[in-house]
Amino acid sequence: MAKTSKYVYLFGNKKADGNGSMKPLLGGKGANLAEMASLAIPVPAGFTITTEVCTHYYEHGRSYPATLETDVARALARVERIMDAKFGDATDPLLLSVRSGARRSMPGMMETVLNVGLCSKTIPGLIARTRNPRFVYDAYRRLIMMYSDVVMEKGAGIEPPEGKGIRQQLDRMLHDMKLKRGRATDADLTEAELKELVAKFKVRVREVLGEIMRVGDTVPVKVNVRLIAATNKNLLEEVKKGRFREDLYYRIHVIPIHLPPLRQRREDIPILIGHFLKKYRSKFKKDIADFTEQDMSLFMDYPYPGNVRELEHMVERFCLLGGTAESLFGSRPEASSRSTEDFVLAGFLAGPTPLKAAGQSAKEQAEKEIITHVLKSCGNNFTRAAKKLQISRVYFHEKVKKYGRSSSQV
Repeated sequence: MAKTSKYVYLFGNKKADGNGSMKPLLGGKGANLAEMASLAIPVPAGFTITTEVCTHYYEHGRSYPATLETDVARALARVERIMDAKFGDATDPLLLSVRSGARRSMPGMMETVLNVGLCSKTIPGLIARTRNPRFVYDAYRRLIMMYSDVVMEKGAGIEPPEGKGIRQQLDRMLHDMKLKRGRATDADLTEAELKELVAKFKVRVREVLGEIMRVGDTVPVKVNVRLIAATNKNLLEEVKKGRFREDLYYRIHVIPIHLPPLRQRREDIPILIGHFLKKYRSKFKKDIADFTEQDMSLFMDYPYPGNVRELEHMVERFCLLGGTAESLFGSRPEASSRSTEDFVLAGFLAGPTPLKAAGQSAKEQAEKEIITHVLKSCGNNFTRAAKKLQISRVYFHEKVKKYGRSSSQV
């Protein structure tokens, strides 16, 4: 077969660039489609990439002919005009069926990817056009299953262990969904169940193959991410009240960390102040002095209803506008409208275990008062105070440091 410079052959609208005798060049499927289009048999418009492209690919270091991308773009534009739809369009999307072929028939060896062009952007348009959302999400489900298998796994040369391929995993998920919902066949799944299945498919594909397809893109992007989610709500209670998705809760609930509010971990206040001073000195290019011990006492005694963010904004304001530390507290509405006891109570009630938090806070307050009294009675002598409390001097130092006081303050 003599080589040609034409790599893309169009068919559709009762016309075709090729014919049924061109199987060596167009493959069996391509030649048959060209013949049917020439005979005015109503087949959807499309185009065939010739078998010579495959030969070129392997003869030139796995590279395509230089003109191929342009030729495909032109052929796609002609298909769009014939079908009166546009690939990737949000309101009237064109979907493509991509089928492999060969010069000779190879039953069971060819691959197919259907519904190429369906994505988050085009789904609403196809639903409006078909008025059948269940059909659209079933088509999307099929696309994910075929694309992840044929393109993302096989096309990437990935050889998974027996039974661990992405297609087998997605098939099992589909089977489990039908079993759980009492559905006999795929066609029995509802629109809501298909939407749920599609969301789970995407997560599994990302977990197994480490790739995602961004909206509007044609090439998958490799990703390696770890999700850290933060909230001031009790998510389990939100799930029970129907305000948070249960499946999402269990998806992100891997290593939960409960971080108490700042008023319940006051030993962090000096560390955070030092960090924020360094940050805003650099940002504002100012030589800001450290807070005095008297200033630090104000910071240590404040209840922080706005938590760490409030502390940061106080330090930022101080670095930007100057003034005194006292002015930071006197100007805050909380300081005049609510008592410290109100803030402490609100902090306990906002947490998931208010009684436990209150008990811990009471214990720490008692420790602080005992240390203050004993150290004062021992003339600020750490060794004598530790001996009187029957604890080691090192442990006593740690307690003093925890409550954010020097020996003179405690």
